[in-house]
Amino acid sequence: KSIQDFYPDHVDGFPNDLAAFASVFSGISSHLETVKKIYVGGDFLSQSHLALIQNIFRAPDIFLEYGLSEFGKVGCPCEFLKARYGFNAYHPNSKKKYIIELADVDEDGYGEIIGTNLGRPELALIRYRTGDIGKAIEEKCQCGEDFTLILLGRKNFDYVKCGGAMIVRPELERVMEKFKEYVEEWRGE
Repeated sequence: KSIQDFYPDHVDGFPNDLAAFASVFSGISSHLETVKKIYVGGDFLSQSHLALIQNIFRAPDIFLEYGLSEFGKVGCPCEFLKARYGFNAYHPNSKKKYIIELADVDEDGYGEIIGTNLGRPELALIRYRTGDIGKAIEEKCQCGEDFTLILLGRKNFDYVKCGGAMIVRPELERVMEKFKEYVEEWRGE
């Protein structure tokens, strides 16, 4: 009732929080039709969370940014990238005195995202390890940018090496989708 009375036009939140809200309140989706924009940040947006969010808010515009409170904006969203790669694809933020690089890159080109922020020398972050795994692609985008950063997820959480094999969250989600009749919730460790 409070949400209905407020008539919100946009919502901000973390993917996990918005997905939890959507799963609990899915029965009141008609009350949330006023929401036209959703700003998501602070974490990787999985396909399952995206589906929950889109279901409760009825196809709003979703804006996903990649930034860290202690660092600033790491990656900038782009409509062309969203159309080509879906969510979790960005252009590295090069507008300020930022340097984005990858460390410990594997044979597939994925590595930990490292950021340097020299915007304020007295508060500079040098080679800050984000704990996020990504892949850099050198390509010319229709928007004019030259590099794309694909965010895969968190190191040792969404992207795990086990027995010499690489296990990633999207692959786990794809496999578990086949068992949705039998498994309502699951967690990988």
